[in-house]
Amino acid sequence: MKSFLLPLLIGAFLFILPNWVNAQTNSSNPQQIICGTQALEFYQVDYTENGGAGTTGSTYVWSVSTPLATITNNLGPSSSSNRISIDWSAVLIGSYTVTVVEENANGCAADPIELNVEIIQPDPPVLECWETATFDNSTCQWIVTGTQPPAPTVLCYETATWNPTTCVWDVTGTQPPAPTVLCYETATWNPTTCVWDVTGTQPPAPTVLCYETATWNPTTCVWDVTGTQPPAPTVLCYETATWNPTTCVWDVTGTQPPAPTVLCYETATWNPTT
Repeated sequence: MKSFLLPLLIGAFLFILPNWVNAQTNSSNPQQIICGTQALEFYQVDYTENGGAGTTGSTYVWSVSTPLATITNNLGPSSSSNRISIDWSAVLIGSYTVTVVEENANGCAADPIELNVEIIQPDPPVLECWETATFDNSTCQWIVTGTQPPAPTVLCYETATWNPTTCVWDVTGTQPPAPTVLCYETATWNPTTCVWDVTGTQPPAPTVLCYETATWNPTTCVWDVTGTQPPAPTVLCYETATWNPTTCVWDVTGTQPPAPTVLCYETATWNPTT
């Protein structure tokens, strides 16, 4: 039996040409790794001889170290025995050996050729919602890809919370309503401090006359000035009424002239008209 240094090829057999695992190599410990997801594998030796049918006149006897593996023989050209398939689907995870012995036309058996087979199961990983796992049959590994989306930019009153169920950022929070302001005030939203800035000052009361009163009107937002100067009082003919803005009253001044000196036969009578 001749040796060839060729890579191990693993494949399926569904209406396509199978990929053959070459059971003989120059390695002292040839090995095949089978993923737990694989079932049917194909093996061959001396496949470059006699049109792929192995050494002329030779018969190849195959065996496997577990009864749970099913061998289908004589898959080579013209049903030659140098090619077989093994169904590993019922075999548990572990290490096994595939052995092939070549017997020549004279019935002499060559040394056995052994292929170590390792059946492994990398269980599917637990994924985050944004991740995807792809199984790599060549390495028997799960390749996990995907990155959690970055948190969105939120307004000062909002909060972004990652939702592992829907796999999106839930943004919650509502801008506080504008406060109730007085008529002379203005409320402006401040995105830096995240509060309403209230500005504005009530206008000062106006200067009023002594008889006037200034009252703030929250409806019209102005000072209402009320009050009227009292009317001048009725004065006697010799009196004068003068408005006093300090005391806020009418000052009445003037005195009735004294009666004149009259002769004995005269009478002095005050005339309020003249």
